[in-house]
Amino acid sequence: MNSKTFQSYSQNIPSTETDLSLAQLTQSLVRQWKAALAVTIAVFGVSCGIIFTKTPEYVSETLILLTNSSSRPDLPDISITNIQGFRRNDLSTEILVLQSQAMIGSAIKKLIGEFEVSIPQVINNMSITQAGIADVLIVSYQDTDPARTQAVLEVLGQTYVNYSLERQKSPVTNAIQFINQQLPKAQKELTAATEELLNFRQTHGIIDYKVYGTQVSHYKQELLQKIDQLKVALSATETQYRELQNQLRSAGEEPAIALVNSVLSDDRIYQRLEQEGEKIATEYSLERTRFQDSFPLLEDLRLRQEEIENLLQQRKEELLANAVVATETEEEVSGFGRTKQDLARRMLAKEIEMIVARQELAEFELLQESVSRNLDRIPQLQLVYINLLGQLELKSKTVNNFLEQLQELNIAEAQERAPWQVLEPPYLPKRPITPNVQRSLVISGIIALLLGVGTAWLLDKLDSKVKKVEEVKELTGLPLLGNIPKVPPSLVKLAPASSQSSSFKEAVSSLAINLRYLVTSTGKKTKVLAVTSTRPSEGKTTVTYNLGLVLAEMGYKTLVVDGDMRRPRIQKLAQKDNETGLSTTLVDNVSWSESIDKQGDQVDILTAGPTPPNPITLLSSQRMKQLIQEWRNEYKYVLIDTPPISVSADTLSFATDVDSILFVAAMERATHSGIRYAMETLRGSKCNLAGVVVNLVAKAHQDYSYSSDYYSYYHSNGNSKKGRVKIKK
Repeated sequence: MNSKTFQSYSQNIPSTETDLSLAQLTQSLVRQWKAALAVTIAVFGVSCGIIFTKTPEYVSETLILLTNSSSRPDLPDISITNIQGFRRNDLSTEILVLQSQAMIGSAIKKLIGEFEVSIPQVINNMSITQAGIADVLIVSYQDTDPARTQAVLEVLGQTYVNYSLERQKSPVTNAIQFINQQLPKAQKELTAATEELLNFRQTHGIIDYKVYGTQVSHYKQELLQKIDQLKVALSATETQYRELQNQLRSAGEEPAIALVNSVLSDDRIYQRLEQEGEKIATEYSLERTRFQDSFPLLEDLRLRQEEIENLLQQRKEELLANAVVATETEEEVSGFGRTKQDLARRMLAKEIEMIVARQELAEFELLQESVSRNLDRIPQLQLVYINLLGQLELKSKTVNNFLEQLQELNIAEAQERAPWQVLEPPYLPKRPITPNVQRSLVISGIIALLLGVGTAWLLDKLDSKVKKVEEVKELTGLPLLGNIPKVPPSLVKLAPASSQSSSFKEAVSSLAINLRYLVTSTGKKTKVLAVTSTRPSEGKTTVTYNLGLVLAEMGYKTLVVDGDMRRPRIQKLAQKDNETGLSTTLVDNVSWSESIDKQGDQVDILTAGPTPPNPITLLSSQRMKQLIQEWRNEYKYVLIDTPPISVSADTLSFATDVDSILFVAAMERATHSGIRYAMETLRGSKCNLAGVVVNLVAKAHQDYSYSSDYYSYYHSNGNSKKGRVKIKK
């Protein structure tokens, strides 16, 4: 089988599942068992501390029956009242209301002085649920004090029952409250309407709006007749006055001088004015019995009365001022003078009559115009009066309606009773519900175990070290030449020509068999192999040494060379000194055969020798190339142990001089990045890569491996002394 055939064969091996499985979880737990155990113990210990130090808590519950009141009295049929029954199926609204801060605060006020409890504490520790499809609420409360638990539920139940009564009464109560708010306003509006109507009647002198228009119309007719009479009398007085003026002129007297003499000799004008004033006063008293003081006619009479009084005062002043003149004139009058004086008095009387008549006529005309205007405003005043009267009746009706409804609602409110009731009172809890030590310990143990397993899996995923054989195959892209199991150190070192059988030896033997079929790129069989790894402690030296022993046991003459001059290890496995070896052969130019040690008939050991100042110079020298060629001619297989790729470039210095490079990767030690770097470096040197050997493989790293139990059974049955089968060259 050549390398291409072996690589094709290895690629056909089914790959492991990438998804999380029980087997992968178990392998992660095996690899990270210390961390998993630490997390599990820590979590479980903390949980136990919490469980055993937690304060016991008690719970109690009460049942509240929610029913519609069947004995609700009939309420008055008013538009502002509309009471509906409670919903029997969906009680979510009631539950939200009962859990509100306002409701809880109202309840715990009754506990002040007996128990100390806050609103948030009650809300956090209580729960209200509906009992199936029934209209029953289960109210439960949890607390560290059993007596307080019962007390809180008792006040809650009482508060809820009172709330149901208030809720049932709320439409009636709201109606009463509404009427009490609106009634003072309606009464105030009624009072305002009454006062407005009275003021209107007093302002316009209206006692009865139905007869008011007729009275004003009749009064207007009377005024018109009076005006006509005054005009006729005034005309006659003016005619007589003019005749008297003519008579005085015929007697040789000026009318103005005659008038002055008449005034000075007689005060009848004053008497006439007094008589006129008495007449007006009599008429005012008569009209006042028929009309109110604000009536226009009475206003006009009062004005005339004031004017007569002013005229009397003026006349009085004139008589007093001209008293002397009047006396002198009186003494000179005689005979014909008395006749002229009589004419003057008569003319003065007529003039006074004309003045009074004109004034009276003007006053009556003004009064007639005012009455006409009032008569024109009567329809508008009647409309305003009717409107004010209608508002008064409406306000009065509203107040009466409110008073009737208020009385009926007060009666209905007095007959209400609570629709909810406490179906089952709260009980005093005897045993705490928490902590449940047994259940809590079981749950804590499960949680701690799960966290431990999860921690192991997470750490395993975060670890970049290879944990599967398939990972090595995928990272290197090389054929898998062997799986070396992880065994105790006592089974790692094989004695030359030993007949001991173990899983480790069988794995190395399998690797040796696979090497027999390796060929180079030129088609020649591989004879000289350089063995390397990514980092130290991956077991490449152990694999190299034991592979040489197995090949020798198979009958192949083999040379094992320690090419790691920086950290030589072959001499320890072979239990030889390191005074001479590869370094002395290269430096002193002596024969290599003088430095080898015999480990058996078919295996020779060439140690590294003393460490030189610059190993890479020696390994890349022409002398090294010559030695490799000499070994190839002398031995069937030459195995050279070289330094790790990540430590130095010694391996690359002669990588192209050997037939192939054998790469060793150890489980749980080689990393993904290290393997990638090694492969890039080796492939960059253009060397021939024979394949990969996976070392330290445990059962957790793959589903198939060599079992040490089988070989222990083999030894116990006495079959360990079979002879070796030698394979000839």
